[in-house]
Amino acid sequence: MKKLLFFTSALLLGILFYSCSTPTDTTVTLKNISVDPLSISGLQVTDSVSVTVTANYSDGTTENVTGNAEFSDNSVVKVSSDGILKAMSVGSALVVVQYDGKVTTISVSTVDNSTGISLDYGTDFDSLEIGDSVALTVELIHGDGSTSVLADDDGLTFEPEAFAYSDGKLKVLDGGSDSITVSVLGHSETINLPGPVPAYSFSTRRAVSPETLSLRAVSYSGYREGQSPNTQTYPSEDEIAQDLGLLKQAGFGFLRLYDSGVHARRTLNVIKNSYPDDFKVMLGVWIQDSAPEENILQADTAIGFATGDYADIITAISIGNECTVYWNTWAPAAPATVRQFVQYVRSNVTQPVTTDDNFSPYTGASPRSLEVAQVIDYLAIHTYPALDTAYALVNDPTWKCLDTPEAERAAAMNDWAVARAKDEYNQVRTAMDNSGLTALPIVIGETGWKHMVGSENLMYNRAHPVNAAMYYNSMVDWVYGSERSTNPDPAAAALEGPMAIFYFEAFDEPWKGGDDGWGLFDKDRQANYAIYSQPGSTFTAKAGENFTLADAVYMTE
Repeated sequence: MKKLLFFTSALLLGILFYSCSTPTDTTVTLKNISVDPLSISGLQVTDSVSVTVTANYSDGTTENVTGNAEFSDNSVVKVSSDGILKAMSVGSALVVVQYDGKVTTISVSTVDNSTGISLDYGTDFDSLEIGDSVALTVELIHGDGSTSVLADDDGLTFEPEAFAYSDGKLKVLDGGSDSITVSVLGHSETINLPGPVPAYSFSTRRAVSPETLSLRAVSYSGYREGQSPNTQTYPSEDEIAQDLGLLKQAGFGFLRLYDSGVHARRTLNVIKNSYPDDFKVMLGVWIQDSAPEENILQADTAIGFATGDYADIITAISIGNECTVYWNTWAPAAPATVRQFVQYVRSNVTQPVTTDDNFSPYTGASPRSLEVAQVIDYLAIHTYPALDTAYALVNDPTWKCLDTPEAERAAAMNDWAVARAKDEYNQVRTAMDNSGLTALPIVIGETGWKHMVGSENLMYNRAHPVNAAMYYNSMVDWVYGSERSTNPDPAAAALEGPMAIFYFEAFDEPWKGGDDGWGLFDKDRQANYAIYSQPGSTFTAKAGENFTLADAVYMTE
């Protein structure tokens, strides 16, 4: 018994001693980051230097993290995501470098010893037309007589704005000019042309095929939780394939994509490889006045897609998204910019070309964007009556339908919204007819209804899955159902009402924050009520959802 007691006591002491000991901490932590070079002086404007960012860890190891570091930009220098620092103007700057909460800086000073520029171009400049891309080399002449070729982003400017420059080629966007002035770092050279570039010639209007227009259409951006175009984190092709499978199951066949970037390329590739007979695409070209280099890259990429591997999938191209409406303050483009890129793209493809915009710039006696309407094959307008009640119609109480009994009020509010959408379409139709564009078809490029209220609290007492379903059903019936034109002449039918509606949108997108919640499917790829409540639907209700029309919300005051 004593031996047992001694053994037990020793065991307890051992356990106590072990539990009170402090184990060695083997966690490796990031101590700091360093950059090489730490300072750069006398860098010639337009020259570049490779920067390396190194993470230094507590165990003495290091890691090259340049590709994941963040660099601040300024007017003197800019740094690419792969660490190429380029001098943009004369001066001094401190570039802030961040990685995983650690910060360091690079001190930079730049100089300009250039004495002029020289231009090298061929005889193609003797017969320029809108849509042309002709080789042009711009060289900077240094003080010692040496030269360096300037790239797209070296601060080159071209006057007039009928021209753009990308990848060593001059792009002709508009007519009327008989000279081109190239400027950089205070130096200018002018190319005199034999005569003015001919104005754009818009001849036969191109039509989207009736077969494509008969397909249910939807706006598609597949960004999931943790993904965003702002952070350039894109859905994978496997994720896109899952999305397209759901959209096919739901009966959609005509997709609107918003740009010609990574997400669009992956989507087109998935369609080509997995769904070649199931989807057609209206490809987007994202433009804005503040990003001329990106604009021409988007346009050229779209042209490459539409004339290359995806020519049979892309049935139309849309230039810009809500660029000219007055409330676009984050990425606007003037009507002239939109028109020029329509002309440029349309001159290089065979598909119909349009623009997507709010309905309002295309209404009234003198439509703000009439110059755009004159060069497109059809017009894609956006109408959001319910959302507008939080903005333009906030002081108009009619949408509340307070004179309608409560049991019927949600339906009345939906009827008001549908009637408003039809009125906005008719306003545009009238304005186009009065402007001589009686043959211009109009489609609904976007419309929708939020199924949930986000942090912005938009559409309070309007946003609900049942309300969203009511609006979806009504709009689909207008465009594809009982009110669709039965005229056997496709051109005539296209003028008797919208022949397509790109419903906004396919899937919820969490990256949009408070303005999320428009999806026919949620972020987890589950069908919302508007989809699973359809007659004959193969989708099932979400767990815990047992909606009826009586669950629709409505205004009470």
